[in-house]
Amino acid sequence: MSLRDQIEKNKQPDTDACTLAVIMRSIDGDDKEALLEALSSDLPTVTIRRALRSEGFHIGEPTINDHRKGRCKCIIKK
Repeated sequence: MSLRDQIEKNKQPDTDACTLAVIMRSIDGDDKEALLEALSSDLPTVTIRRALRSEGFHIGEPTINDHRKGRCKCIIKK
């Protein structure tokens, strides 16, 4: 996806999704599969946050934890 596409996609905030869900919607293939596996594993949240930040995604551990525990406002359709 081009930068232009990403900008258009993100102009309107998705009020029905947490930051992690928005990230999940922006990736696909192996990256999405790897993230889904990491989220459902016992991998420390800090490890997931570091990996996402290294790829340019700005997200904090509380957001990841809330999503993992089903306490966020979204539902990700796999």
